[in-house]
Amino acid sequence: MGDPHYRTFDNYYYSFMGNCSYILAKNCIGDQTHPLFEVSVKNEKSAKSLLTAVGQITIKVFDQVIEMVRNEISMVRVNYEVWSLPVTLKRPQGQLNLVQSGLSVILWTDFGLTVQYDWEEYVKITVPSSFMGKVCGMCGNFDGQKDNDLIKQGGLKFKNCHAVIEPHVFFDMCKFDYCRGGEMKDYICDMLQVYTDACQRAGVEVHDWRRIARCRYFRSGDKCIRKEECGCQYNGRYVQPGEAFWADDQCTQKLICNVGGQLDKEETNCPLGQGCTVVSGIRDCYPVHYGTCLVSGDPHYLTFDGEAFDFQGTCVYELAGVCSKKAGLEPFDVIVQNDGRNKQKGSSTKLLEVKVYGNTIVISEDRPGVVMVNGELNNLPVNLNSNKVQIYRSGFFAVIETDFRLKVSYDWNSAVTVTVPNTYQGDMCGLCGNFNGNVTDDMLLKNGLVAKTVEELGQSWRVAEIPGCVNGCTGPCPNCDLTQKIQYETNAYCGLLNDPSGPFRDCIAGINPSTFYQGCLYDVCLHQGKGSMQCKTLAAYTAACQAKGLTVYPWRTATLCNAQCPSNSHYEVCDKGCGTTCQSTTTAGTCKGPCQEGCACNRGFLLSGDQCVPVEQCGCQYKGRYYKAGKTFYPDGLCAEECVCSGTGVSCKKFSCGPSEKCDVKSGVRSCQAIGQGVCSISGDPHYNTFDNQTYNFMGTCTYVAAEGCHLDGTHLTPFSVVVENEKWYDMSDDPKVSVAKLVAVTVYGNTIIMRRNQIGLVMVNGVMMNVPLNLNDEQIVVKQVGSNYVISTDFGLKVTYDLVYHVTVTVPGNYRDKTCGLCGNFNGNKDDEFQLPDGKMTKDVTTFGASWKVGVPGVVCEDGCVGDSCPKCPASEMKEIDSDCSILTDPKGPFAVCHAVIDPASYFRDCVYDVCVAGAKGHTQMLCHSINAYVIDCQDIGTKVLNWRSQSLCRKYALLLFACRSLLSLYN
Repeated sequence: MGDPHYRTFDNYYYSFMGNCSYILAKNCIGDQTHPLFEVSVKNEKSAKSLLTAVGQITIKVFDQVIEMVRNEISMVRVNYEVWSLPVTLKRPQGQLNLVQSGLSVILWTDFGLTVQYDWEEYVKITVPSSFMGKVCGMCGNFDGQKDNDLIKQGGLKFKNCHAVIEPHVFFDMCKFDYCRGGEMKDYICDMLQVYTDACQRAGVEVHDWRRIARCRYFRSGDKCIRKEECGCQYNGRYVQPGEAFWADDQCTQKLICNVGGQLDKEETNCPLGQGCTVVSGIRDCYPVHYGTCLVSGDPHYLTFDGEAFDFQGTCVYELAGVCSKKAGLEPFDVIVQNDGRNKQKGSSTKLLEVKVYGNTIVISEDRPGVVMVNGELNNLPVNLNSNKVQIYRSGFFAVIETDFRLKVSYDWNSAVTVTVPNTYQGDMCGLCGNFNGNVTDDMLLKNGLVAKTVEELGQSWRVAEIPGCVNGCTGPCPNCDLTQKIQYETNAYCGLLNDPSGPFRDCIAGINPSTFYQGCLYDVCLHQGKGSMQCKTLAAYTAACQAKGLTVYPWRTATLCNAQCPSNSHYEVCDKGCGTTCQSTTTAGTCKGPCQEGCACNRGFLLSGDQCVPVEQCGCQYKGRYYKAGKTFYPDGLCAEECVCSGTGVSCKKFSCGPSEKCDVKSGVRSCQAIGQGVCSISGDPHYNTFDNQTYNFMGTCTYVAAEGCHLDGTHLTPFSVVVENEKWYDMSDDPKVSVAKLVAVTVYGNTIIMRRNQIGLVMVNGVMMNVPLNLNDEQIVVKQVGSNYVISTDFGLKVTYDLVYHVTVTVPGNYRDKTCGLCGNFNGNKDDEFQLPDGKMTKDVTTFGASWKVGVPGVVCEDGCVGDSCPKCPASEMKEIDSDCSILTDPKGPFAVCHAVIDPASYFRDCVYDVCVAGAKGHTQMLCHSINAYVIDCQDIGTKVLNWRSQSLCRKYALLLFACRSLLSLYN
């Protein structure tokens, strides 16, 4: 009953909120003197709360299946068919009856079983005393002892041991381990085996438990397998199927265990450049040495062979790649995109891309803490291609490591490190050089010739362009002379790198700091000591030292490069990097590799993606990927399943995309993406162009629903509302005949964002003024300025644009087709049924239609437009001149001609003529500019390029800027 709460046959009370199907009671003996029966319940989550409730009772008795379904009053289902009550069934085994008693249905049999259900939440089961000790299920065993009612199906396999070894200690340990992360089945099997061993050592017999617990019989490594799938034995050592190992310490004899349990021998040797040694407990052929290329700061490059140079190109470049086709070398590419953050003061690495084993891995400054794998965002760590590629966090860096010993790291800011084994010596190319041991030939172009300048080198290894990028300085490269640099040689800036008693004292002998020091002076001097530019170089040198196992002492202080760690974490100069995460309970003491400086989670917290959270807030590991708690995702690159990570694990259900949707990736997230979109334009007096391209004029000065989601029940679409408040436009005339949008309010995801006319740089969010740009709900909502427009956009594709004066655009994704209502129409593809009232009825009268979508605002006096002769008219005498002014919109050779095929300018021309005419002399020029700009906005919004249309005589830019500045000043006067 209730949430539900249970009272067993032996009066034991407990609550259990599972929302699956469960056996309440059944005959667990099955002798001929006691009829077989089974009563089960199907619980379901309430649509209005987090509680669960009884959804269905199923009784199996006398070879019949009786179902009592929630809210199916006065009915039952007999063998899956709906029958009305009462029901009497006579079978060879016995008789059962079903009747309605008040608001309940009651089943009773001739052997004394009774089941009562109120079609909502209350269930009562009664069995005769002859079944004492012979039943099992959620209602207990009916043996007169309530202390043993919570017995799993299959009985107490460890019952004989309970008196000898207390089981609760093992039970608590099992719960603790599971909460720390991992697969529940593994922890159950492991802990049951530990308890079994303890019992058997104490001489207690333990009954078979593996079948009930679904723990297979034989363990091979970390997996339980069938006996016939076991591996091989070699000199007392167990070898897993498919595992290969060296039988000698010279790596000349390799043995491989086949599936049949036999060892296959292979005579071989380590490849040239590799030696036989043990790394992390595994003997194999490993590279003898490695080459490392460093990129940091402005950026400064240090090649594999030690050549140092500066290159300020801001395009996309091949940093390191394999340029030979030598057998046995796995190809890969490391690509960087540089960002001209300040064209006068250099550039910096903003994105790293690694292509290996068919994967494309992208780490971007714009997405700190996560990586993108094959277009989809992933939390760290990530394992690919059966662990051939591992991506993990180490200190401040994301690290990509492969089984052939390539290692690439990036700090989500500016520092990149590429390390390759000597097996690639002489076969590399790119900005990092050829790795042939000769420092004098690293500046090679792609054609093999020596570059004359670093700009020529960069141009050669450019692999892609981004708008506005350049291959180096656009003029003379910025520089600082010696006298300028001297002031930055102190320990407050770059001097720490050379200080023999400073924090890098144990590293100076191992890694010459000279290159880092000169780069630091250059960056700091270029920025005149501002912006803590030395921090990037000091951090890069720290990483280089620690990568070689050299000690770095604390150097960050409250005033020098203070580390900003997120909530529930703290800075450590030597963190093992693989710190305890929700995915793994590995302690820092068991991590491989040297330490790195970074942010470590506080005691009691685990790393969940890029955040430190309490254990109970950890997410889920599913099919090799980690998902944060509460995350909804679609696995396997499909949308056939929708899965949710909750506190109890991952739950999935069958799923398919809806109409006008396709399964695709957008902004790194896979989901059902809309096909196409609908655009509604509201401009001027106002003039409306609906989602289905119906144009009309409605001059109401009240507040109206422009668009909102309608008929969304049964869909996964997000509700939203766009409301526009109009007012008379006094900027145009002292006695205005024109109305215009005063504010636009967007309500979505529980937030209301308001953009007001002429309110520059600010929006109101839930009653609080906030600066633009901003994002809400972890970027579910983004508000930003694009040109002269303010844009509110959501993660599901809703976009509302307002120029803060004249023009509003509402864009909805294609999956809202036939799911919208308001002044923008129903988006069903039919322009002739747009004038639909809130009650679903149709009207042909625009004023009636507009007024029906009015939103009442207390204390506001307004009117729902004009009718007939009361509407402003445009005298024919003025039409000719205005036609000429507005004709730029329709000119087939004009600046907007390329947009004509996409957006018909006819309605914009009509609106322009009307608005400019009724605005009068005072507002003529301003209204003309706004009318033309409305078409420009809509063209550019769909990606159509328009030519420059402004001139000294037509809407020159400074005039609009002056208007904006005056509007801004009015806020403070």
